[in-house]
Amino acid sequence: MELEREIARARRTGENLVVAYVDVDGLKQVNDGFGHRAGDELLREVAVGLMQQMRPYDLLVRLGGDEFLCVLPGAGVDEVQRRMNEPGSDLRTGPRAGSVSVGLSELRDGEGAQELIDRADHDLLIGRSR
Repeated sequence: MELEREIARARRTGENLVVAYVDVDGLKQVNDGFGHRAGDELLREVAVGLMQQMRPYDLLVRLGGDEFLCVLPGAGVDEVQRRMNEPGSDLRTGPRAGSVSVGLSELRDGEGAQELIDRADHDLLIGRSR
């Protein structure tokens, strides 16, 4: 898996590694109200918006359904948070614009890929409850 390679690289180089867990809010409502084609288009638009906020060597993975994982080597949490929230970084484009929720985590010593992803997912859930 690419994430495991990035974890190994971060450990080898001593650089930061941040992942962003992104959930497309309301995808089911778009699918139910406008059809799956509209939902697919929303997912494509969100993916394009995410890629615009990422560097060429960052990694974007669709985890399934309405969830994406952005892997950002060499970046800090504050930098990634700014990028995801910059003016003009609207990830919710298109005629049936939805919203996205984002959770972040930075690699810790001894942590594996699943733990890193789980912490980002947990951060996303905490952010939604605020």
